Amino acid sequence: MGGLAAVLLTVICRDSGDLPVTRVEMASEAGPIPLAPVLSRTVPNDTASTAFGKTRFDGVYLMPVFMTRRKSTVTAFLSSGGKGLGILEFPPLPADDYLPPGLRFNWPPYAPRNDAMRKLIDEEFPAVAGVKFRGTD
Repeated sequence: MGGLAAVLLTVICRDSGDLPVTRVEMASEAGPIPLAPVLSRTVPNDTASTAFGKTRFDGVYLMPVFMTRRKSTVTAFLSSGGKGLGILEFPPLPADDYLPPGLRFNWPPYAPRNDAMRKLIDEEFPAVAGVKFRGTD
């Protein structure tokens, strides 16, 4: 995946004006970076609408793997504005943390092949299997 991890984000809201998610970013001590959106959709939420809300947003984003190995936070921003919702946190790793020989966490990210990404998403995230990629399918 070119040094990138695919992250599935699902947001369920009572107020459809909160959706879609406008951006997702990952922030560390170096500052925030936007996560690249791969696909997204906003659909009615039929399964748990009474308890959680009637509108659901599903999105897949690409996150640099090296950012998961330092203290960082992933935040989603909704259409309704506001400061954003913290959705993932990565703690700092201990000084003695290591990877097996031959593996690098600071691999420079590059665009993954669309066919490999399509296969991964369809197999691992069945809720969005077949949803068109942004500007590529």
